[in-house]
Amino acid sequence: PVTISVKKDGAIYLGKTGVSLPQLVHQLRVVKTTDPDATIIVNGDDSSRLGSVVTILDKLRYIGFQQVSIRTRQ
Repeated sequence: PVTISVKKDGAIYLGKTGVSLPQLVHQLRVVKTTDPDATIIVNGDDSSRLGSVVTILDKLRYIGFQQVSIRTRQ
């Protein structure tokens, strides 16, 4: 699976690499092209910015990912 993490300061990570939102979208489009059925996991802790997570979920839906899971850490 592809893992996206949102930190409490709003920083976004694809795997262990910090990325901007435009970089994330670009990389997710590459993933969708190479693995259309990829599973995406979005990680966040209790203090992650909800707006950042919702924006990422919107982008995933727009790109066409169907299998998306959300995990939170308390």
